[in-house]
Amino acid sequence: PRAPKAQVTRRPRHSPPRRRHPIRPSEPQQEQTAAEPKVSARGPLEGVWSITEAIVTSADGTSTTIEGQPGLYMFTDRYYSTMLVETDSHLPFPSQPTDEERLAAYDNFIANAGTYEVTDSTITVDITVSKNPNAITQRPFSYEYELEGDSLTLTLRAAFAPRDGSIQYRLVRLE
Repeated sequence: PRAPKAQVTRRPRHSPPRRRHPIRPSEPQQEQTAAEPKVSARGPLEGVWSITEAIVTSADGTSTTIEGQPGLYMFTDRYYSTMLVETDSHLPFPSQPTDEERLAAYDNFIANAGTYEVTDSTITVDITVSKNPNAITQRPFSYEYELEGDSLTLTLRAAFAPRDGSIQYRLVRLE
């Protein structure tokens, strides 16, 4: 006799994986009434940050400031995601963009996500996924950071920064 086939249940591809263990240890929770808002115990970096400017400094000390650079950094308690455009030239495509225009837009767009850890004044990120396959070979890499209220400064001195130079992102908290 044939053994019955095992029933396999599959999640749709877009469903997030189920967590088996909480990331943070559970704490006893008090019962809340409708009038009491739920208070989050989020860390100081957690939230959504918008880039207000980027300063690229070369080895000889020459700096270029890019204002209005579109970009977001998002931090949860353990994960981060970032998307940004490297230049201040981010005009819409013409109705029929050339291959060169498409390539320039693609090359100037950065997208990656993964995990991060904070120690003292350093954020170390470990890229899990990136638009640029070579970015994963640069992992992990670190930013120096300064946090003042809703303003965050991230300084990158290795990995994707100019040789012996730096890239400094100034960000403001959106939420």
